[in-house]
Order: sequence, then structure tokens, then C-alpha cells
Amino acid sequence: MPGTTHTNVIFDLVLPRELDSRTAEIKHTLQELAREKNPLWLCVITAENSFTGTFSSEKARKAEVTVSEP
Repeated sequence: MPGTTHTNVIFDLVLPRELDSRTAEIKHTLQELAREKNPLWLCVITAENSFTGTFSSEKARKAEVTVSEP
């Protein structure tokens, strides 16, 4: 939603249960990455856990690397 002082970037984020404890960290990282693209972007993120399927340990490890290394 474009505005005069900032633009809200609104989206939902579905995380596997294995990353539930890192929700705040992941949201913060996404906000920082968005700010690097455009300093006027403000992320409004709704995070939920996936209710279907499971996340393998290998996928969780790769997700950690992706979030940790912008």
C-alpha cells in the first residue's frame, strides 16, 4: 500500500513447525532484506505454521543458511 512516508508490503508467511522458534528472527530478516531493496518498504507479515506435511532436517538446515546469510 503506497503512502507518502512508506509503503506497506503485506504478506503471509507459512513456516514449518521446525522453524517455529525462529519466527521473529525470520520476520526481522525479511524486513531487513526488504529495506535493502527499498528503504521506504515496511513489511507487515502474518506468520503461521504449516498444518500439512513435515519439514525434513535437511530442508530445515538449508532454510537456516538462507535466513542467516542475506
